[in-house]
Amino acid sequence: GIATRGARNDKTGSMHPTVCLMCPADTPATEIFPQSADVEHLGGGDFAARKTHQRRHYRIVKCDGCGLVRSNPILDETTIGHLYEESAFSYGDISSLLAKTYLRAGRRALDTLPKEAAILDIGCGNGFLLKALYDQGWRNVYGFEPSSDAIRQAPPEIQPRIIPKMFTHAEAAEHAGQFDLIGFFHVLDHIIQPDQFLNDCLTMLKPGGFIYGVTHNLGSPVHKIFGERSVAYDVQHIYLYSQDTIQKLLHQLGYTDITTTPIANTFPLGYLAHMAPLPKFAKRLLQANPWGRWNLTLGVGNMAFIARKG
Repeated sequence: GIATRGARNDKTGSMHPTVCLMCPADTPATEIFPQSADVEHLGGGDFAARKTHQRRHYRIVKCDGCGLVRSNPILDETTIGHLYEESAFSYGDISSLLAKTYLRAGRRALDTLPKEAAILDIGCGNGFLLKALYDQGWRNVYGFEPSSDAIRQAPPEIQPRIIPKMFTHAEAAEHAGQFDLIGFFHVLDHIIQPDQFLNDCLTMLKPGGFIYGVTHNLGSPVHKIFGERSVAYDVQHIYLYSQDTIQKLLHQLGYTDITTTPIANTFPLGYLAHMAPLPKFAKRLLQANPWGRWNLTLGVGNMAFIARKG
């Protein structure tokens, strides 16, 4: 997540091109949507976790070779890093629901891990999943999180286990071969160089260790129906995946035993209204009524992927 600023962000930098992760750099791409974000006036609020969708995104293109969707061009890495460091954390009451969803979808990996297994959550927010794992007996849990606001909200037993910084390539060598499972939940689509990130995860995993991620699934009916209004198309998101493209990428990088699965999330109806691309009157109606607190479990366009280091 990121902080809230309405005024011009003085740290806004220059724009840089992106390339396909799987095809030669000169492979052409077709524009899906033109840029809608005013990058000169982006602030921390535009990068906050679980913010109301504001339909601000970079130019969105789709690779003509492999079909991978990406933003192109994007702000420079330093500017993006500053925005994330300032971000506000606003998961609020849904943290426990998210933890249950991620634990349920990750059973294939978690059920194989002894309680002494070392687990890392990159972009762990307030440590809600680390807390859930800790309470289930996994005590060797750690996280990376750049948002100081998120870390302040972490439970006391989890807060010291969170490294207060952006995860970078330099961390991989320092933590080589240390982890049995590395998780990242709605993080991969924010990464500027996800191929390097996934290679870094390989470096940090023990032989046979797992990665476990959750991200938007562009192949889902939700994103196809809403199109540009989908929450997937956002200025925070650099690369966007379908089950097919994430499978291809992980295979190309050397991961084995890859599975991808659409997942269902559990959210209060009022929260779904808050996040959905609905008219304001509809949001207010759903949030103001008592049934806005009802929990619903349904597919909202997300997928889980699990893979192993061979």
